[in-house]
Amino acid sequence: KIYSMYCGLVISVFHFVSTILLLYGVLI
Repeated sequence: KIYSMYCGLVISVFHFVSTILLLYGVLI
């Protein structure tokens, strides 16, 4: 169960970072 929570956390962090990079690329 802890591994599943960790996996979900990594996916959400990766999604957040990719979204920030996408918005940053649009601004530049």
